[in-house]
Amino acid sequence: MSETSIYCSPRTFLPKTHNYSPVTKLKYIFLYRLLLFFPVNNCIFIELIQLIVLSGYQCDRCGKVFTYEYYKEKHLKYTRCVDQGNRKFRCLLCPRSFEKRDRLRIHVLHVHENHRPHVCSACGKSFSQSSSLNKHLRVHSGERPYKCEHCGKRFTASSILRTHIRQHSGEKPFQCSTCGKTFASHAAHDSHVRRTHLVGFRILN
Repeated sequence: MSETSIYCSPRTFLPKTHNYSPVTKLKYIFLYRLLLFFPVNNCIFIELIQLIVLSGYQCDRCGKVFTYEYYKEKHLKYTRCVDQGNRKFRCLLCPRSFEKRDRLRIHVLHVHENHRPHVCSACGKSFSQSSSLNKHLRVHSGERPYKCEHCGKRFTASSILRTHIRQHSGEKPFQCSTCGKTFASHAAHDSHVRRTHLVGFRILN
């Protein structure tokens, strides 16, 4: 179970682990502690869940919800949601749909059945896609194929390079919903929320 997982007690729920992003988990913690001081009925509780926990940026084409608008825009730009084709192959386990049957089959294997056939020979970690394994192998080989044009620094993944380039460009697409401060990466944003806006709750622990 990861650090961002929430475990439901078998006394009140069927045993299940929910994996949430760090920001979503912080929202749950905030809501839980709020309810300790201000008990409410079930209807208001549901409204609070929808307002605080499930708030985000939703894709109008597939229904997927993103914590940051930046990721929603990236999703629309680089995934199949940019297409206007007929997505007639629907997944029976989630709201996703696909233009081709093979894409649906791969989705079910990787997402719902947790099929991870690509295993690292160095450490045994497994991945659902060969491309993910290839990225991971750079951790062992030390290969850094992505070079910054501004300073020459190299990185193992293109996503890390994109975050680094924001240091040169000044772009800060991740905004704190509480104080409006912006950040170059979601990790920096999440750290800010924990250190700045949850200080009072840490004292209660």
